[in-house]
Amino acid sequence: MDSDLPAIEAAVTRHSRGEAIGGEPHVRLIELLKDADGLDRVRIRDLDPAYLRTPAARTMVDFAGRLYRETDHRAAASSADFAWLWRETHRILRS
Repeated sequence: MDSDLPAIEAAVTRHSRGEAIGGEPHVRLIELLKDADGLDRVRIRDLDPAYLRTPAARTMVDFAGRLYRETDHRAAASSADFAWLWRETHRILRS
């Protein structure tokens, strides 16, 4: 929705610029994007769970590693690849 655009813009802009400040607007969304970037570090074998900000992200470390290992052979380049990756994500979550 258009009403979400300010939050999305702030979070995308701020998530790569140092730590979010507690009273800052959209701090939760900024932290979630930072944690998503952190979990993506499994690709370069540089994920340090101590830097994850949210309890939910800390529970996803093993999942992030497994998702990368089981899907790295097929880089998502099209919507069909994304659909495949989404199915693989759910398969891993169910197993």
